[in-house]
Amino acid sequence: IGAQAAGFAGNDFHDHPHMLVFGACVGLRERGLPVGPESVYLTLVQAGQAADLGPHPAAELADLFDAVPTGANARYF
Repeated sequence: IGAQAAGFAGNDFHDHPHMLVFGACVGLRERGLPVGPESVYLTLVQAGQAADLGPHPAAELADLFDAVPTGANARYF
């Protein structure tokens, strides 16, 4: 996350939950904090947005992190 994030906007995401996760990741990175499933989940809980991820937000977030390519591959995708 960093230079890759500059090319994205909220309407680039088909799913609202993915937009929320991306926003949480960018916010953590901008504050110099580690970005991972746990920190993103806690950020979304604090913002009152975790329930927007689905019925099992922590599990769905972990699955999303496992499925998404790394930022190093952002240009390819």
